[in-house]
Amino acid sequence: MHSLNSENKNNLIKFEKIQHSFFANYEKLFLEKISLIVPRFIKSSHLTLITILWSLLIIIFSFLAQYNYLWLLASSVVIIFHCLTDALDIEIEKREKNIKKYWNFYIDHILDYFFLIAIIIGYSLVLSSFNGYLLASSLVVSCSFMTNSFLYLAITNRFKIAYFKIGPTEGKFLFIAINLMIILLEERYVIFFIKLLVLFLAVILILIIYKNQHNLLQNRP
Repeated sequence: MHSLNSENKNNLIKFEKIQHSFFANYEKLFLEKISLIVPRFIKSSHLTLITILWSLLIIIFSFLAQYNYLWLLASSVVIIFHCLTDALDIEIEKREKNIKKYWNFYIDHILDYFFLIAIIIGYSLVLSSFNGYLLASSLVVSCSFMTNSFLYLAITNRFKIAYFKIGPTEGKFLFIAINLMIILLEERYVIFFIKLLVLFLAVILILIIYKNQHNLLQNRP
């Protein structure tokens, strides 16, 4: 099995990260400042692995929200914390400069996938009308965006994580908005909104795939 050694420690995951989203610039400035006050004993791996806790809390709070929708406020706080730790681990990783970059990249995105699944499963617990078809379509469409990004990265060495100004941070705020809708509106309105959102995202995904394949055919990644 191939292993990394001292000769290629400096040749760690180098790619162009493309994130032209609404909050990207503000997020970058905020993270640069807050990373300076993060204690040295906190490593990027700690911030990566804490996503396991966030995912479990999402499931727990969603279960409790079956009996009281206000638990979704706690779920929203967890999403904010995940938003912070998920972005901050990259800034902390820059100061470490160690061989764990491969591990961090792999585990970070695997756990992001689990976190996304936890949120969608949570909605299936909270909303009685969130049936198997809607659950399956939500999982397929949302996870297909991640699959598209990683396939594009493997081919072009460009990591696109934002499309039409919408990136991971904006997506998490959308989940918070849905939580508030569940608390404030009747379930039928929330389900209707989620169905429209899944359909809209499916159309956007098709457009992205068409654009990517067209650019690749023209050798313009």
